[in-house]
Amino acid sequence: MPLPATWKDLTVESQINDKESSLSLYKSTLSERAKLFSGAGDFTWDTSRIEQGVLGFTRGGIQVYLNAGDKPVRLNSGELILASNAAPTCENGELELKSGNTAWFRG
Repeated sequence: MPLPATWKDLTVESQINDKESSLSLYKSTLSERAKLFSGAGDFTWDTSRIEQGVLGFTRGGIQVYLNAGDKPVRLNSGELILASNAAPTCENGELELKSGNTAWFRG
């Protein structure tokens, strides 16, 4: 089946050299996961904000949060390791996690 012309920006060829692409994010995430979580210890779900659409977990001192809700949320944060949006807002030890985004940080 032919793909719509608008999908050309989603191909590997068009994303491979783009540091802001989904492909680059995916590769960075896999690399960080291998470094940070190898033998990292206990895994704990954080469902304290599930009613806002936020799901998180902690493992080995690393916190990972996904905002699947429809509004931005503010989270207490430490050192930002990785984020799915290019410039998350961090102020006074809090991170604004926009809808549809994920952030990893050291607690």
